[in-house]
Amino acid sequence: MFTQLVKNKLTLERYRNGPFAEEREQYLTHLSQRGYGKGRLTGINIQLLAIAQRLRISVHKRVTKAAVSEAAEIWMKERRQRSSLPHSLVLVKTDFISIACNWLRFLGWLDEARPALPFADQLDEFLIHLRDDRGLSEATTIHRKRTLEPFFSWLAARGGAIATVTPRDISEFFSASRAHGWARPTISGCVYSLRSFFRYAASRSWCAPDIAETIDKPRLYCHEGLPQGPAWKDVQRLIESVSDGNPTHIRNRAVILLLAVYAFRINEVSKLTVDDIDWEAERLHVRRSKLKKVEEYPLATEVGTAILRYLKEVRRVAAP
Repeated sequence: MFTQLVKNKLTLERYRNGPFAEEREQYLTHLSQRGYGKGRLTGINIQLLAIAQRLRISVHKRVTKAAVSEAAEIWMKERRQRSSLPHSLVLVKTDFISIACNWLRFLGWLDEARPALPFADQLDEFLIHLRDDRGLSEATTIHRKRTLEPFFSWLAARGGAIATVTPRDISEFFSASRAHGWARPTISGCVYSLRSFFRYAASRSWCAPDIAETIDKPRLYCHEGLPQGPAWKDVQRLIESVSDGNPTHIRNRAVILLLAVYAFRINEVSKLTVDDIDWEAERLHVRRSKLKKVEEYPLATEVGTAILRYLKEVRRVAAP
């Protein structure tokens, strides 16, 4: 994650060699998966290094909010000596404390008063099993704990118990989660944790057998985070808007049709020449920039008509 935010080699080494680099990078990755932009992640990355350098984190990895405030004061004094606008540091201090607390809470290192977690005994035993029997890393056990807590809280709020959980209960939990805006990757991570827990719970006779096998994860798509294209009806409306005799519209209609019908890239359309069109065979030859080869496509009637109109009515033939 550091390499995506820092380009200078010396600066990159400073982030990699700073205290708790693995934990800082893990948190940045988590925020990136939640949709944080590069600009905000860059700022948080800078703050995290400052936080890690100034916090006194015990061997037990427990940090109080008072310790966070103390680190923020130390950092403020250093900044105040260099800043020409000391009043603006109040907002920066607030950001420092907020980022520090969120990072420590993510790691499970923030020592704060919290209400007792429902089914804490079963959860603790399960996490010990993951760590001691299965040899999973601390980061994985923290992730399992964090993804199981919402389900346990939801179950307790309904007056339920682990012993009486049914597949319908779990389905209703995920339906409620989707209503609260959970993305598919978040739900998928929760599914893995619930399957793992209920397999262990069944082995300990805490619940009905085979609950884990009924928990289905949502299908994930490798490019699902990419923005979707416009609806076809909107594309048709755009084409209709350039259907008059305006020379610019005549040219734009040909370009839009090439983009919409063939999904060509704009640089592939801009490099098209008259020689790329075989009018007799009704074929279109395009140099694909990424594939680095020429591909052949059938020339759609509407596209060919638009190109031909552009060539006849708009394009000026250069004098020899």
